[in-house]
Amino acid sequence: ALAAIAAATQILSAAAQSALVAPTIDALRSLNVAGSPGEFTNNTVAIVIDYYPPGFANGYGRGGGLFRWVQPASIINSPPDDGGRFIYPKVNSSNPGVWERMLQGETANVKMWGAKGDGVNIDYTNIQNAMAACANSAWCGELLFPVGTYLITNTLCFNAEILHLRGEALG
Repeated sequence: ALAAIAAATQILSAAAQSALVAPTIDALRSLNVAGSPGEFTNNTVAIVIDYYPPGFANGYGRGGGLFRWVQPASIINSPPDDGGRFIYPKVNSSNPGVWERMLQGETANVKMWGAKGDGVNIDYTNIQNAMAACANSAWCGELLFPVGTYLITNTLCFNAEILHLRGEALG
């Protein structure tokens, strides 16, 4: 019995990994440049603090999250980089893979795709990418707009039967 417990303990300690921490999405993209890409294995976890660096006026917060490294079978079967759910490294390596956002009970929000909501920067592409990613109801099916002024320069397209949009009220 003691041998079985000792073996199980070795398996658990070998399976446990420390999460990588990246301050921004851009830093997450650079992990394969600064780190050793060959060391990433499926389900390596990275915590991103926020989408943009600290100090970004009116937009800092709610863009970070938990990501896991997934090694796709081929580039043909891999999802495109959408800037929020799927993030590719800056450099192709011998260890091709993608960072995939893992929602941990929170509602996906447009700041996770880099929308700033400051009324100055154009948020159209970020929001359209968020809508496309969240239209997969198996993944989330709902998209939140945190309080802000989002600058949209074109028509946003989405299927209202699949995607539920929600905005926060000014408090």
